[in-house]
Amino acid sequence: MLSFLLFSDLHLCAGEEAPVADEKRLETFKRIVSLAREHDLLLIGGDLFDSDPSSEVISVVAEALASLSSDGVKILMTPGEHELDEKGKILKPLLDLPFDVLYSESVIAEEFVYEKDGERIRVVGLPCISSMKLPLLSKGIEGDFIIGLFHGEVCLSGSVTETRAMVLLKNEMMKSGIDFFALGHHHQFKLFKHNRRVIGAYAGSPEAVSFEEKGERYALSFTISGGKISQIKRLTVNSIIVDECTLFCSDFDSMSGILTAIDEKKSERKSLRVNLRGMRNFPIENDKLNDMRRGFYRLVVDDCTEPSLEAIIAQYESEKTFRGDFINLLASAYREGKIPMGISPDEISRVLWSFMKDTPPCGEEKKC
Repeated sequence: MLSFLLFSDLHLCAGEEAPVADEKRLETFKRIVSLAREHDLLLIGGDLFDSDPSSEVISVVAEALASLSSDGVKILMTPGEHELDEKGKILKPLLDLPFDVLYSESVIAEEFVYEKDGERIRVVGLPCISSMKLPLLSKGIEGDFIIGLFHGEVCLSGSVTETRAMVLLKNEMMKSGIDFFALGHHHQFKLFKHNRRVIGAYAGSPEAVSFEEKGERYALSFTISGGKISQIKRLTVNSIIVDECTLFCSDFDSMSGILTAIDEKKSERKSLRVNLRGMRNFPIENDKLNDMRRGFYRLVVDDCTEPSLEAIIAQYESEKTFRGDFINLLASAYREGKIPMGISPDEISRVLWSFMKDTPPCGEEKKC
């Protein structure tokens, strides 16, 4: 009996727009390495990095992998599309990491063989290049279990979606001689079965890379016994839970209702995106939203609302800027009924907001 752990798509160095920062991603990476110590092999299905990594991140990753290797765990990786340059060359920092195998050749030139307790596996792989095709493998020694480590797009239908990743066609997978496809590229957990047998799996991203990747995230643990997979476990590894919600402001009478709805989702382990939509008759109180951020790992508010004229006046008439002066003049005309006939408040608010929503006052506009 032997075991291996599969993960992919951690996307270290994903940038400030990602819902989870590198500090937490590295915590998750160390957690995965700790779990890998309970296995014989660690398989990395690509996109460990989102971009050319910093020396600090490389140092942490290298130290953790070296420690794992010294404990006797074999480490195999195939690069993802984010780890290849425009010419298909692997990013140099990846070449310096202590992998037992980094699948960098355009043809399967090397098979990694591992034996334990009478079980024997062969691991093959290719880098993530869209033009790559699966080779036909010989079964080798009877009882061998062949694992293919790929970063690619599984295509079960005839049509192939446009992708930078390797495309794995169903008929080619069935003919390849590979018993199990250990996959990276898709960020959601998924198993593939054929004749009631598991033939492939995506572990998904262990930390969310976008706000669409909600809920718990996993690494996958496999046990091989009798030349086949005898056990599969999903191991929760993420440090942060990502969530999002959409609030329609027409359903609320004031900002307090919005704040209450956000507060109900509060967790210091949560990265939450709140989408504000629809018409609103009250100002957005940004200082109170900022106070709410203390209860979350990260809180992002995407305000795509359309405020009424009353809401615009309430939000900006006390502002000590030229914009505030203009809103004051408009407010006086509106309250005194001096708006020309035929021009509705809704039309005024719509035009005003189209100019104001993305243009906070600059330094020259602010009054002493």
